Amino acid sequence: LTLVFAAMRQFRDRLRESGTTVDYYECETFADGFDAHFETYPGDDLVVMESPSYGTSDRLESLVEERGGTLDVVENELFLSTREQWEEYAGDGDPPYRHENFYRYMRRETGYLMADGDPVGGEWNYDDENQQFPGEGYETPDAPRYEMDETTREVWEWATELEGSYDTNPPGPEWTDPELFVWPTTREQALDALDTFVDERLAEFGPYQDAMLDDEWSLNHALLSGAINV
Repeated sequence: LTLVFAAMRQFRDRLRESGTTVDYYECETFADGFDAHFETYPGDDLVVMESPSYGTSDRLESLVEERGGTLDVVENELFLSTREQWEEYAGDGDPPYRHENFYRYMRRETGYLMADGDPVGGEWNYDDENQQFPGEGYETPDAPRYEMDETTREVWEWATELEGSYDTNPPGPEWTDPELFVWPTTREQALDALDTFVDERLAEFGPYQDAMLDDEWSLNHALLSGAINV
């Protein structure tokens, strides 16, 4: 919760600083948010990217129409592939659908890591080289940590006070400890996290990609999923 809502508010502030007008509603539900919006902007025309979650766009459209507005659902630009490409790939075929096959399809579609129709280096993947073991004495590079600013701390305090939050889910590994929220919530922090991965972790990510050690939660993994998702 802290990651999602803190990043949202950081983006809100970034847009405002750039001169963009932003209306930000803190509500329990989408319906409550639309109620607040259409009270200020009756009959407004809204635009939203198509949701990756099944049925969500239809639900939003009905909520908007119930309040006298209109909703234009446009293509989602946050994914490399489109729904149309998936339909083309899957076609009338029967499951199971293999990730490896779709991966190769997208490589051909985009041209990424391709040369004259063939994968660069001659192989589609190098999974057999990703199974080395670093050894018990291996020292994992330190994971990047980012201090909470006022905006992120405000969200963190709200999230930790919610009923059923971490008081009933005691911390496990370091990365789950709510007392140690260190994840990037701004674009600047996210770019720094990317640089840190490339400079300090990428070289040994490949060979140790499938490794696990009892006392290590991060090893050489990118730790960028949160930043990419927000």
